[in-house]
Amino acid sequence: MKVSGKQGAVHTADTARELRLLTWAVTDPTNWHRYLALKADRPAFLAEMTEYYAQSLQYSRPEATLRAAQTYAFLIDETNYGRAQDGYTLTKFALGPYAGLILPPDRAPTDIAAQLLPLALTLPSKDAGFWQSALPLAVFTAQPDRILTPVLTRFTAAVAQSDDYMFRDGTPFPVPPFGPVLAAATTNPTALALILDRIANPDTPTTAFLKTALMYAAQANNLTAVRSLLDHGANPNRATDSSQADCSRPLERDHRTALMYAAENASAQLITMLLDGRADPKMKDTKGNRASWYLSKNNMTTDSERSALRQRLFPN
Repeated sequence: MKVSGKQGAVHTADTARELRLLTWAVTDPTNWHRYLALKADRPAFLAEMTEYYAQSLQYSRPEATLRAAQTYAFLIDETNYGRAQDGYTLTKFALGPYAGLILPPDRAPTDIAAQLLPLALTLPSKDAGFWQSALPLAVFTAQPDRILTPVLTRFTAAVAQSDDYMFRDGTPFPVPPFGPVLAAATTNPTALALILDRIANPDTPTTAFLKTALMYAAQANNLTAVRSLLDHGANPNRATDSSQADCSRPLERDHRTALMYAAENASAQLITMLLDGRADPKMKDTKGNRASWYLSKNNMTTDSERSALRQRLFPN
């Protein structure tokens, strides 16, 4: 659907904004959950701001509604992910020859993916960065195999032809292109099995501080993903390391393992699964704490479960 003039410019700006937001959201499971919360909170935000403009500033109801929408758009535009590189990410669909795509701000993520991904597959784009956003989008929104598999194929082909993941001296980036995709796949059992079987080492770093998919799955109390990753040979004793990461600051508690993430956030069943998978309870983070210390912060387990777990977390 093509639009033109002032209305077309508004639609293009709205669509670009939605796709910038989405490009940020698909970078890891934590951001995806924040994105879903932001989308869910939008109606309440708009309602509250509309009342503010109408009651406190005496705008007419239509003008107050418009001002509220403009305030929401301003807040999104002023965030870091609102300044994504438009020519290199999902946002390119809102620009240039792709400007016919219309994504209003109230469009659900699954509906955005269902509209965007089939269109993407018809285009000749070979940008690895673009497909590195498109593939997690397919994963997070649980797209059917008829979409997921060809998007995965396009992604692997683009990565194979790209030097975007190398420094100028030929040294590879610390996070391989499949890393963020693997992290996303921990939320989708079908996609995780497909990606592990086809392309990814289960211990592939997913972030600059070397967080693995197993750590994400353990933190999220995702039994299915933890089981799948262990069955595919994931090492439960990998640890985060932000000492060399290009981050604004190192992790407060670095050298954390999947068992530490699980001990703080997961069920007794998942913690036991990691211990049975040879997770080492003696490993320490940079504060000198073992998994047993993290267990004291866990609110997913009962007193009796924690008592039983301590017997295994304090080995002789």
